[in-house]
Amino acid sequence: MKAYAIIPPLLCDSERRHRFINRNGLVKSGVSEYNERKRSVTWLPHEEALFKDKYLERPKQFGLIADLLDKKVLVTSK
Repeated sequence: MKAYAIIPPLLCDSERRHRFINRNGLVKSGVSEYNERKRSVTWLPHEEALFKDKYLERPKQFGLIADLLDKKVLVTSK
């Protein structure tokens, strides 16, 4: 039965001319990317105090607390 089945091409000739270039996740400068991430993980003393104060006001509402802190990420140790 497989011999009788004719599988049509998935793309027509005009569609085969178009190419997709994926630049998702492209890092142009690794050093600047590293420095930016390093800066976002480093917590200054006043930022730690602000986080603790806001956490006591709004326990476990990390979305609201994160809005108050610019470019900070929560890093958990394993």
